[in-house]
Amino acid sequence: MIKIKDIMDYINNSNEMREFRERLPISSSNALKSHLKNAGMIFKDPIHLYVKKNEIDTTGYRYMNCTAIPLFGLAQYGIFVPEADYDDELLKDVAGLMEE
Repeated sequence: MIKIKDIMDYINNSNEMREFRERLPISSSNALKSHLKNAGMIFKDPIHLYVKKNEIDTTGYRYMNCTAIPLFGLAQYGIFVPEADYDDELLKDVAGLMEE
C-alpha cells in the first residue's frame, strides 16, 4: 500500500530521479493514478489504515487515501519491491482491510 502522491513527490523532488522525470510523460499524481488504473494495477483504492505503535502504547498513525498495488503486477513491468518483515498482528489488520 502506498500513496500515489508520495510517489510523484519523490519523483519530482529527487535529484536521483531527474533524468527519469524528464522522460516521464506524466507530471501529477492524478495522471499516474489514471495510468495505473488503465494498466489494471490498482488492487484497492482508497484504503485508510490505522497502525498501532505497539500493544502497550495503543496510539498509532493514520494513513489516509492509500492505494493497494499488487506486487506481482509490478514484477510484470520489471519493478521489484524488497520484502518487509511485518509482525503477524499488522498482517491480520491489513488482510482485514483487503476483505472489506
